[in-house]
Amino acid sequence: MANLYVKRFDTREIVSTIDLHGKTGQQAERVLRGLLRQMDTETYFVDDDEIEYPDED
Repeated sequence: MANLYVKRFDTREIVSTIDLHGKTGQQAERVLRGLLRQMDTETYFVDDDEIEYPDED
């Protein structure tokens, strides 16, 4: 696993880093879904490029 980064849309500045080392892909996916439900998606976005999600068959 890697890190999730919460960034501002306007500046791309990292405002928060969530350490997912030691978590499974399913745990990382739950964290990401929770973040997206609670954050101001007009101002911030989650950069999850480093995360490997489990394949859905």
